[in-house]
Amino acid sequence: IAGLSLGLCAVLAIVLYISDELSYDKFHANRDRIYRVKNYLKVSSGETWVWEMSPLLLAEEVKKQVPEVEVATKVAPVSWGALHLNINNQISAETGCAFVDEHWFDVFEYKFLEGSAGSFNQHPHSMILTESKAKNMFGKGQALGKIVRIETVDYTVNGIIQDNPLNSSFQFDVLMPVASKLTTPADKKNESNWGNFNYLTFLRLAP
Repeated sequence: IAGLSLGLCAVLAIVLYISDELSYDKFHANRDRIYRVKNYLKVSSGETWVWEMSPLLLAEEVKKQVPEVEVATKVAPVSWGALHLNINNQISAETGCAFVDEHWFDVFEYKFLEGSAGSFNQHPHSMILTESKAKNMFGKGQALGKIVRIETVDYTVNGIIQDNPLNSSFQFDVLMPVASKLTTPADKKNESNWGNFNYLTFLRLAP
């Protein structure tokens, strides 16, 4: 009896684990037509490097050259450490941050509680927060329209979204426009170099 009980518990745990893994990202519309780009790079030694990261320009170039691509979008996760957000001279170190382009919300599903993707895309120094992150930063007060400073740049909170589901591949609590990374000619030139692989690129294909 003990052995049978242990076996049934093991089977149940395995089934629950597999079910959870298979549920990831199923809530996105057109999920069966969304793909992440992988890059295969042949180097001088003859080896092939496989990277999940892509250059900034790839999404736009793929959209131009491959007619089966309906939408191309990209995200640059902040992976080098925490961003230090200054709110009324109170510094908060945040790790779940990313820069997304203007097509991100055309491909992936988010529920806006306040604000909209349109207002976020209108200005390069916009910011979107998850509901729990907004409460963490601003308490029970109004977060929409508030200013968050990163280094010397002021960002305006233009959207509050529902917290990320646990079965989402994206667990970003702070979103900012890719355009904010390109505001100076030097930054834009650096990011536009085909040798810089700083973005995850996603494609939504035609049926």
